[in-house]
Parts: sequence; C-alpha cells; structure tokens
Amino acid sequence: MRSMGLDISNRAVGVSLSDELNILATPLRTIKREKGYRKVMAEIRDIVREHQVAQIIVGLPLLPDGTKGDRARECEDFVKLLRGFIRIPIHYQDERYTTAEAKSILNEMGRSGSDGKADVDSLAATIILQEFINQDKKTSLT
Repeated sequence: MRSMGLDISNRAVGVSLSDELNILATPLRTIKREKGYRKVMAEIRDIVREHQVAQIIVGLPLLPDGTKGDRARECEDFVKLLRGFIRIPIHYQDERYTTAEAKSILNEMGRSGSDGKADVDSLAATIILQEFINQDKKTSLT
C-alpha cells in the first residue's frame, strides 16, 4: 500500500511518496499554489492515480502546546476541499518543526538559500510521511 505525504503552506504543497511496502518515504515534488484550488487538487488527484496511492497523510501544523491555531485550521479547510476530489483515506500527522528540520537537512547538504528553497516543502512532506509510517509500524508490532 503506497502512501502520500503532504506539507501544505500558503504558497505550495510539498508531496512525498512511500515505497509500495510503505516502509520508506521519499520526496516527489512541490506543487505551487495559485489563486483558486482546482489546479492543485487536480495535480494531487493525478499523482494519486499515477502512483496508485492508497492513503494520504497531511501534516497538521499544531502550535507548540499541541493546540490548533490559524495555520492548522487553514490546513483542515484544504483537506475538506481535497476530500471532494479524492476518495481515499486522509489522515493527519503532527508536523510541528518539520519545516525547520527540512531546512536544517538541506543546509547540512549545502543546499540552503534559493538553492534548496523549492525542496523544503517536499522534504517536509517526506518527514511527515516517514513519521506516520514509523508510528504505524510501532503500533502494528505491539
């Protein structure tokens, strides 16, 4: 079962995919958000079809204390729209600090600044998806 990870921001949606055994997440691409939502929804739907995705994991940007702020509510609104375009399960994963972690990884790789800016969202989506996969594996082992 292949899974898709999404990191949703105001300007872009980072996309990652798991392997077919749902063990390892890798970055796929970043979709630029434009006015309206149909184009980004269609691109996500096309990726789901092309890669036979069985579920989507969306990073939920909770506040440091674990509560929902404006960004989390905006993310939930995006997911409500997405559910109208895609008929597979969509789950949330706490994504606190994933963007900072992605930036740190890119910096360590020497891809900071404008060089790595486009990769931050897809790498953050990868971290979100990998954390979900790891938690799911732990749960199934107990």
